[in-house]
Amino acid sequence: QPLLQPPLQAAPLAAARVPGALGAPFQALQARFVKIMERVQDGGLQQMEHIKRPHLFTASWMIDVSSHQQLLGQTLKYVPGPEVCMRVFNLLRPPRGFPPARGDERDIVAYYSEEAAKSWGGVDPYTTALAGLEDE
Repeated sequence: QPLLQPPLQAAPLAAARVPGALGAPFQALQARFVKIMERVQDGGLQQMEHIKRPHLFTASWMIDVSSHQQLLGQTLKYVPGPEVCMRVFNLLRPPRGFPPARGDERDIVAYYSEEAAKSWGGVDPYTTALAGLEDE
């Protein structure tokens, strides 16, 4: 007798009956969620999040995950809910394509980051101007 049994096969999704939620059919709620998340995904691509935070799109966060304990108790435990939603959606429904790369995207993103502002080497003119307004 083998000590390990083969994994149980999940029932096909088509055979599963999902109860409606407060009168709304499951498929309608699912379609609404997908539509919302596709919009979020498109916005992330337009804002170059695939360059700034590639893990949201590459599923690299799943590389060392092999159990639900690791997934929920470690990997996603301290990740904010909206980011978990984006990570999982992008894993299950990756973008159809990414904007064409030109090679200088990281440099451009850096111009808008705090690190670039600190690298000016002098006084940040925006901070100085805001401080002057607060004193008035």
